[in-house]
Amino acid sequence: MRTTRSSIIVAGLLAASTAACGSSSGGGAHGPSSTPRACPAADAIYSAQYRTADADAYGGNTYGMPATAHWQVALKIWPEEGQWADPPVEAPPELQAGPRTEAEARALLGASDRPISGPVSVWAGAGAPCEGHVVGYYVALTDQGGEPFRVLAADVEGCAPGADHNSWSDWVAFGPVATGCALAPVTEAYSHVATEDWSEDAGQTMTFPDPVAMPATFAAAMPAAACAEPDCHTLYRIRRAGTPTPQAWEVLVTQVTPGEEEDPCSFESTSHQLLLVGDEAGPLTVVRLTEPTMNYETGEPELGEAEGSLSGLLIDGGGSRVLLARHVGAYAAVELGGAAPAASFVPWYVAHEEDGDWFSLAAYCGP
Repeated sequence: MRTTRSSIIVAGLLAASTAACGSSSGGGAHGPSSTPRACPAADAIYSAQYRTADADAYGGNTYGMPATAHWQVALKIWPEEGQWADPPVEAPPELQAGPRTEAEARALLGASDRPISGPVSVWAGAGAPCEGHVVGYYVALTDQGGEPFRVLAADVEGCAPGADHNSWSDWVAFGPVATGCALAPVTEAYSHVATEDWSEDAGQTMTFPDPVAMPATFAAAMPAAACAEPDCHTLYRIRRAGTPTPQAWEVLVTQVTPGEEEDPCSFESTSHQLLLVGDEAGPLTVVRLTEPTMNYETGEPELGEAEGSLSGLLIDGGGSRVLLARHVGAYAAVELGGAAPAASFVPWYVAHEEDGDWFSLAAYCGP
């Protein structure tokens, strides 16, 4: 299959205001109102995972993690290379697995001024947060994403996982407990996709639905179609979060052009994915996400455009405050009310080199 993908996550966030990032007053065409803010600022929000660490499962070694159930909030990660080198290379003292004081944790974070202490708001599912508390800090050696890495984490307790929490990771924020800030879950708004099937006789097949136009507001935000029925098939899926103004949207469009062969893996396809904020009737504003990449021509790191899945929306009495997004191994919290630029993804584990998000509605035929 030959697939061309375009990351259209460009353009600004919401219209600028004079308010600073994290201000209690909103601004801009889609910004929250002047209602006092209950939700935390975007830079106070982290991805977190509920872990039931069992020493017996690791042969009596937790590799630095607490042996009790807890929320692991990754504050910083380092790829691990020395442990599996031949011969093994011991990690420097500051990265040896084990507990850390808050002062030692802050020293490892360097110049970062993101909050890491105080009360903790834990969103283990939709709705209001639970109040947790930091029990301590630690460095651990883990490989949960398939590749080994060391993590500096906060050990947060006091909140059980909710019935509808994300089994892979949830959301937390350090600072005053955000009792008036609710997590709006993501639901499917529109779906126009193909049906995939497999049988021993026919192998893998793909059946396309009859053409149905995408809602006009979203179609206007997407690039112009490169082809039309019946030469190719336009598939789309639109997901949303939130009911107050504005809502957050994830739009994925794939154009599939079948070939002479019936194998869907031989079909050509082009996909475009967008995150948007605004009312369904319009106007919609495109959200820009970036991630650190390496410019191999200059040998210098830089920020590149990135695609991400909509993961939720934090809302208080003033409206939508923070958009939450993910892709494999990283998360982003996007401030919606101030003049801050678009967010860059923050890594929280090291993903396997073959892992990745599949931003396409074409047939999946492996990495």
